[in-house]
Amino acid sequence: EAENQAIQNARRKLADKRVDLVVANQASESLERDDIRALMVDARDCRVIERMSKDEAAGRILEYVVHTLGEKKA
Repeated sequence: EAENQAIQNARRKLADKRVDLVVANQASESLERDDIRALMVDARDCRVIERMSKDEAAGRILEYVVHTLGEKKA
């Protein structure tokens, strides 16, 4: 249920802020930790970033932005 709510909130932010991607997570699961589990939500899809180091997750997000969103802008 919490994940569905996070997805709904992310989709609302996509529209409100007119952005291409929102990365959402449960703060209580990530604060003061070295790892994270998050959701990458765009207009069509939601991808889960399973628990991994925050550095690894940042790399995955950056890779997505470069390859997926970069193609849209080209």
